Amino acid sequence: MSGGYQKYFSPFLGIAYYGYLAYRYAYMARFIRNSDLTDLNRYTLGFGANLLSNFYTKISKRRFGSARIRAYGMFGGLLGTFNIYGAHFLHDKAQMRTGFNVDAVTGLQMRINRYKWSMGVRIPIIQKAQSIPLDNGENLEILENYKHPQFFLNFTTIF
Repeated sequence: MSGGYQKYFSPFLGIAYYGYLAYRYAYMARFIRNSDLTDLNRYTLGFGANLLSNFYTKISKRRFGSARIRAYGMFGGLLGTFNIYGAHFLHDKAQMRTGFNVDAVTGLQMRINRYKWSMGVRIPIIQKAQSIPLDNGENLEILENYKHPQFFLNFTTIF
């Protein structure tokens, strides 16, 4: 989920500022043998900015009502994220890990009137590893690096 503000300086160039909130859940009981780990949660809070560039824009003004807008382009920017990992074990045990990272964000966008679709990828820039000790003597490694990108598809309503 994200919310923010975008400003176009011309029909082809603009900037967007936004806040980002995400949640991920991973069921782990079947994937790690001989461990009491049941699930892993990831909460992410972030703030970012993107440069918006349209390679096609058509704005037609109607006599009554709002203008009709068709725009196709791409975007790129940075997203600073604060991540909270929560590992839950049997018998109500839990462990928490936190971390900060910066993601490069890039993708394609399409706007038709008040609606905008964005498809892209978030790539962590800073390589980090979080380690959660398991009860069987092993460690669960959570990696954040360029080899673990996040793909997304967003739908936005513009007010």
